[in-house]
Amino acid sequence: MRSSFTCPAESDKLAHPRGKTRMGQSNLPEPWLRGTLTEVHAMPRAVLHALELAKEDLERWCGGLTDEELNARPAGIAPVAFHLRHIARSMDRLLSMPKAASWPESRSPR
Repeated sequence: MRSSFTCPAESDKLAHPRGKTRMGQSNLPEPWLRGTLTEVHAMPRAVLHALELAKEDLERWCGGLTDEELNARPAGIAPVAFHLRHIARSMDRLLSMPKAASWPESRSPR
């Protein structure tokens, strides 16, 4: 079955909701270059900056997608929505691990 979905990346003229093109670059430097979170120790600050960059990338590339586009399966591949759920669930699990010293062996990463 063919989908009527057209990949937004096929045209760099599609406007992004915040006035940028989807293929265009943001005017902001990456979070770690902005001088933010200076009160946080360097290691957790790097993680927080990486999460901030990931959030900005998700908003930039997926923020303007409709439900149909998020759930489209072009060529039978997994939809964008699956990958977004996977990222969220993986982050939840990773951030839960330090608190889970008493996890059962069956839940421990291998």
